[in-house]
Amino acid sequence: MPSTNDQLQLLRQNSRAKITLALRRCGSMSRTQLAETAGLSVACVGKVVNELLQDQELVEVGNSVGQRGRPKSYYDINPEGALVAGVLLSAGSVQIVAAKRNGEIVSRETLLYKTNDGVPGHMMETIADAIKRRVKDVDAKPYALTGVGVSVAGMVDPLLGVIQGLTNRRGWEDVPVARILEDRLGVPVFADNNARAAALHDQWFGSRSGEGGVVYLYVGEGVGGAYI
Repeated sequence: MPSTNDQLQLLRQNSRAKITLALRRCGSMSRTQLAETAGLSVACVGKVVNELLQDQELVEVGNSVGQRGRPKSYYDINPEGALVAGVLLSAGSVQIVAAKRNGEIVSRETLLYKTNDGVPGHMMETIADAIKRRVKDVDAKPYALTGVGVSVAGMVDPLLGVIQGLTNRRGWEDVPVARILEDRLGVPVFADNNARAAALHDQWFGSRSGEGGVVYLYVGEGVGGAYI
């Protein structure tokens, strides 16, 4: 059973995610609007927004006079805030990107397996070093990286962050990719199948983001799909 602290931490993370997704889908909003859109209490939104402002993940983008003459501030995702990194593990190569919080990719690099004989342990070291280079490439300090997402063309246990198999490439069974990269980079790392990751991207950043469900079909090295 999860401890009380673990449950509280999960609730906190969920609240931060709900507010961030609401801003991605709807644009700048006040705290009251965020509470209505995200389905959270105004008190909870106030606390989480203050945390996100302190972490420079949100910025105040304007204000207006609300009811009874009270000033109302509006918030949005900070495009110049800390970076995130993305890793796409496929059979032919590894793609590394650094991106801003609004989804804009600012640096990218391609790694070939033959440079490290394709051994997962060696490749993980190379991937970690490449992520550090991509962050440095945008003149960001090392601690400016706040998280990494790993998209895998194969089977993944997303809860444990373990690759169960990489399509068309042997030797990648039971690789704890999330733990390895977390140990080397010191930031949270999340891993998932590439079709599910692509479906989430479309739901969050697509032209009709947030509208109803999403069915995503991937046809490439294999055939995969996801439904949100």
